[in-house]
Amino acid sequence: MNPTPTRHAARLLAAMSLVAVSASAQTIWTGNGDSNASGLWNTASNWSTNSVPGTGNNIRLNDVTSGSRTVTSSGTNAVANTVTFNQTTSTPGVTNTFSLQNSLTLSAAGTAFETNLGSGVGVDQVVTTLSGDGRIILGAGGAENVGLINRGTFNLTNGPSSGNAAGFIARSQTAANRDLSFQNFGVLNMGSASGAISLSDGGAVIGGFGTQERRYDTVVTNAGTINVTNVATIGTLNTASTSNGAATLTNSSGGTVNIGNGSTLQLASRSNSNGSKTSLVSNEAGATINLGVSGDASSNGRLVLTHRTNSAFTGSADAPAISNSGTINLHGTSRAEFVQFTNLTAQFASFVVTNTSTGVINLNDASRIGNSSKDTIFTNDGLLVKSGAGISEIQSAASGTNANTGVIHIRDGALSFSRGLNSTNGDLRFDLGAADITAARLVAPSLTLSNSILELVFTTANLGNERSWNLWDATVSGTFTSVNLSGSGFSGSYGDISAFSSNNYNFSLDVATGILTAQVIPEPSAFAALAGLGALGFAASRRRRR
Repeated sequence: MNPTPTRHAARLLAAMSLVAVSASAQTIWTGNGDSNASGLWNTASNWSTNSVPGTGNNIRLNDVTSGSRTVTSSGTNAVANTVTFNQTTSTPGVTNTFSLQNSLTLSAAGTAFETNLGSGVGVDQVVTTLSGDGRIILGAGGAENVGLINRGTFNLTNGPSSGNAAGFIARSQTAANRDLSFQNFGVLNMGSASGAISLSDGGAVIGGFGTQERRYDTVVTNAGTINVTNVATIGTLNTASTSNGAATLTNSSGGTVNIGNGSTLQLASRSNSNGSKTSLVSNEAGATINLGVSGDASSNGRLVLTHRTNSAFTGSADAPAISNSGTINLHGTSRAEFVQFTNLTAQFASFVVTNTSTGVINLNDASRIGNSSKDTIFTNDGLLVKSGAGISEIQSAASGTNANTGVIHIRDGALSFSRGLNSTNGDLRFDLGAADITAARLVAPSLTLSNSILELVFTTANLGNERSWNLWDATVSGTFTSVNLSGSGFSGSYGDISAFSSNNYNFSLDVATGILTAQVIPEPSAFAALAGLGALGFAASRRRRR
């Protein structure tokens, strides 16, 4: 089994703290006598050594004390040992920018590129931008476990399209079986309108493309904000059969990942015969992943886990997986899914999605988890909410059973499961209004109930004289332990789920069909009137008989 993303990231964090700088010369930006002045990397007079930096130099781009400064690397490719990019003094209005428009190759082990902010410095005051042919190659000369730390704003604005390896961060191919890490504590913007849209080629890439990477794991940890526009990739896009690399995204507490409308964040793994190299997303407690745009039913953001492999793997132990202990919001037609590359025949048996006890997954409108071409194993131990019109789906190519030990709350629309649903020690919760519901709210091949509770939440107190709701469409086995009513004057917990009363309504539930009906209980005055009419009729009958 793979190490967990958190444990994997912790191992890399320890490795990143060991930066070898003692044997290298320090080179500081002086701006040809004015450290606030903008200028070119390849101009010797802009540096404290009066020479263009080389492989043995540790570069420091220090504070801007007034105005805006842009250090630009373009034309001749740049090389160094490390780059440290600082804005430690809070000076209102200053902007400290590093613009990389060509290749920057760094040779240090550990954290080779780092952005540091002082107290009160805004993340938008310290900006790193990779544009055009901008790319960072780490670990030249065989350095181990290399990476970047960003505490400002990092713009990875475009990426490799077919035959054009540009705009990416990669592990040098000179060292095998080493890891690449990107730790984000600020803002990471990935992708742009000019990026490629092919999943196999990628847009903005952290991990590598073509021959610029080989046999390593890519780990991105985020405690800040990641914004994805168009297409962005974490992991390896190398098609070589000798490549092995897992792709891991750990979104830690306080972290936010936004995948915009029409945009895709891809985690790409590659293995030849090692099944443990896979794609993993861990959304931890206190973290949020947003797919699409809230309130836009046509919005579409994609979180895609992909894999290339030469060997077939079975079971779910090493399958691509999403684990959620925080909040994941899917809007419009957004989807989270596993896509097997079609150029290789072998594939994982499963795509595993787990919503833990603290996790919340909001499926809005017609959003989806999984797809119809791959087996999806979905387990809910937290809160799964369906809102908005339309049908949201938990799709799978194979039959089987999804497990619910938490709460499935259908507020509006419908929720469909391709697999059967086993709700053992779990709750099914439905919001109900004054309108009849003829289409089933929950659809599954089968529904197994064991020690499960039915919760009915009413959004209005006035249901009219009679209402009917179709709660589910499934072959049902077992029954609910109890039914709980709440909202708009309804309350109570009832052990007899077939017949119960609340707020002047009598309810009846047919568990087998999922049909719930409500009938108003006549007011006492109505009973009195009926009784009076009966008495008058009885008296009239007696008179006629006499």
